[in-house]
Amino acid sequence: SCVISLLCNNRGLENLCLAACNNINGDEVCLILSHCQPSLRVLDLWRCSSLTARGVASLGAGCPLLEDLDLGWCLNVQASSGAILSLTEQCRGLKRLYLTAHRQTGDRELSALTALTSLEQLDILGNRNVSLGAVSDLLARLTSLRMLDVSFWHQLGEENIGQLVTSYPGVSIKWRWSNL
Repeated sequence: SCVISLLCNNRGLENLCLAACNNINGDEVCLILSHCQPSLRVLDLWRCSSLTARGVASLGAGCPLLEDLDLGWCLNVQASSGAILSLTEQCRGLKRLYLTAHRQTGDRELSALTALTSLEQLDILGNRNVSLGAVSDLLARLTSLRMLDVSFWHQLGEENIGQLVTSYPGVSIKWRWSNL
């Protein structure tokens, strides 16, 4: 309730970090942000376990100026809900998007991200459902992209990553794979 009060009474915030805040309701915070903070540009919700598709959808609807959004390890945001698709339609100015460990994100969501013509950095580390073809298409279509983290995607393979690095020298492609 303290965070909600602060957000409602301090309009005009541009940056907000609530990373690893376990005592907040992510969906409620996003709903309040969508009503009270339309000029929000940077939001970090890393590891917000109470964030679901409902909260992400309200963000897209009410915070269209978002440029930097960290939803990494927000494991209750289901890809099948269409929340990421909706977000990309409503927040066209996203420059940095962190979807770390969104293991249900697939080719459909990656394809939608190609509409973000200002996207410079994308972190989809720890994903298992995106194909090499979708990654190649993303790199081909997003000429603004400067950094792509696809670490811990064992299905991509070292040889394929090498080809992507060679084909897209303007993009820093991060790929680590550990057998640990």
